[in-house]
Amino acid sequence: MLQHLLNLTAGTMAVAGSMAAEDRSYELLSATLDGRLLVAFVDYQGTAVAVDLTAERPEIITGLAAGAILSDLRDAAADVDEETYHISSGASHSQIRVDGDVQVGRVNSTEVAAVIDTLPQLLPLQRQHLKTSLGL
Repeated sequence: MLQHLLNLTAGTMAVAGSMAAEDRSYELLSATLDGRLLVAFVDYQGTAVAVDLTAERPEIITGLAAGAILSDLRDAAADVDEETYHISSGASHSQIRVDGDVQVGRVNSTEVAAVIDTLPQLLPLQRQHLKTSLGL
């Protein structure tokens, strides 16, 4: 009886966990700032991971640097002044130029994985690393 109850509880937790994974909302921001093509992902726990797609070998950025890029992208999306944006990660007078539109949105885990899979500059190992960093 106890084993049956444990199995039932484990099964319920597994279903609830998979349902919660589908309901998780991610933030996705992208823009070309001062000639750098940047994409930032924010997972459901608030952890930021950024990708700089400018160079031949794209760079996955985590930690404080990813937070700074996220801040710059959010500032660019919120503070418009004739294509020149004031950013918070630099000195108080720092400005950046945005080449094109800033894309901001909320997506679920399936959509984040699809976006990552469509980034042609990333190697398969980098894609997997990015997905793992975001808990996908």
